[in-house]
Amino acid sequence: MTAVDIEKTNPAQNQVERLSDAQFITPAVDIAEDAEAFIFSFDMPGVQSQDVDVNIENGVLLVEARPGAGNQDDRTYLLREHRPVGYRRNFTLNVPVAVDAIHAELKNGELMLRVPKAESLKARKIAVKTA
Repeated sequence: MTAVDIEKTNPAQNQVERLSDAQFITPAVDIAEDAEAFIFSFDMPGVQSQDVDVNIENGVLLVEARPGAGNQDDRTYLLREHRPVGYRRNFTLNVPVAVDAIHAELKNGELMLRVPKAESLKARKIAVKTA
């Protein structure tokens, strides 16, 4: 078992999911790990920072975005194939993390999350003294 479990998804990566009158797709994500933290990199084109919600509850990291939720235009569409859809992805974190130190940054359609490991998980060098 890994430290981060990914939810089970349909092989179609961008499958649209219907949740309470909102449409969500599963964004592509890369997850890396270093000695200090887990690093999540989400593809979320069209999203602004105010559109993103990141929450951790009971060891589950939930990332949601609703691009342009407040932008209504007054045009009448004859054909509309480009609709803003939301992004939703969750992960079970099987190790303790420093929730208060999580850093999120959105740049050029990429959401980067740095989720620091709890102090108890970080490697430490133990000094050995001569008796």
